[in-house]
Amino acid sequence: MRLQFACMLVLGLTLKIQAQTIITNFQENQTIYWCSVSVDGPCPGFFGQEFSFEKSIKLKSISVFIFDHPKHDETNASVNFSIWNFNDKPTTEIFRSEAINIAKEEVNGWKTFVFKDSININAGSYLIGIGQSQIQGFVAFGSGYAKQDYKSKNWGMMPIEGFTDGTEWFDLIEIAKKMGISEDDLKNSESGAVMMKIAYD
Repeated sequence: MRLQFACMLVLGLTLKIQAQTIITNFQENQTIYWCSVSVDGPCPGFFGQEFSFEKSIKLKSISVFIFDHPKHDETNASVNFSIWNFNDKPTTEIFRSEAINIAKEEVNGWKTFVFKDSININAGSYLIGIGQSQIQGFVAFGSGYAKQDYKSKNWGMMPIEGFTDGTEWFDLIEIAKKMGISEDDLKNSESGAVMMKIAYD
């Protein structure tokens, strides 16, 4: 009887895990580049990627790839996760996590924020943001090639002298064009995405 109950319990846990859906926005087994709001020195700010859901979901977790930058110890840094309503552009923020420290085993791997209680997300489009609410140490995020069926602008919200004070989201590609980025770098940026995983029921 105990064995039967144990088997039923394991089966139930397996079915629950299998019911969870995980979506990503990047191509597997491709070169990983990096991006950081602190590339020119310590700076707060966020990167954002669009995600759309055809039906209501229960959001379980958000993960971002932490790039191992050889000139920095990212275990001295922390990050914030954020969710925004989206209608052609980010409109209102509906969630922001506390600052979460990066562990050694998460560098060159995934940093995952698991919600204590699932967040109910209605059908529609949202922006998932990752970054730092204030100066919280250097961290670089993995930037991969976007999946062919994934559509999103590369959004940023950080101060850039002469362009933005960092209080509003903007299209990073448009800013890059104004800053005179090279054609090759521009093409790489246009085809890239900050690497994220979204898990939900």
